[in-house]
Amino acid sequence: MRLKWADKRLRGSVWDTGPLLPRPNPRPEPEADGGRGLALVDLCADDWGSFAVGMAHGKVVWFELLPDAGVRVAV
Repeated sequence: MRLKWADKRLRGSVWDTGPLLPRPNPRPEPEADGGRGLALVDLCADDWGSFAVGMAHGKVVWFELLPDAGVRVAV
């Protein structure tokens, strides 16, 4: 994971060698071990996305957090 402060925002990125770009899972199974990560990123980040890294070199998923934007979660 890489974190960088620039242009008054915190930008994080994660790289892996998987060839497929991520897609949010709208309805993960309750017993599933995964499938919730992008939903959490979408909830907490002000912006996020992904892009392929060259031919068969993987992908980067990135997010940005703005100062004082806050996260509002209904409880």
